[in-house]
Amino acid sequence: MQLGLINIADTSEGYSIGLINIVVKGMHRLVSPPNEVTNTNVAFKTGNKKKLYSILEVGMRAGRQG
Repeated sequence: MQLGLINIADTSEGYSIGLINIVVKGMHRLVSPPNEVTNTNVAFKTGNKKKLYSILEVGMRAGRQG
């Protein structure tokens, strides 16, 4: 088990609990999830696929306001 703000490991079989979890031989996915509020989103998922992972997401409402 890892506990901290930023956790970095080569491999992980247990839990990594923190703000950012980076497992070199783990899950790394860049996705564009749908959202009701914003129309442009990009999320990066990283961590241990079987246990826990972090999602870092940014979004914006593109287009004219009105």
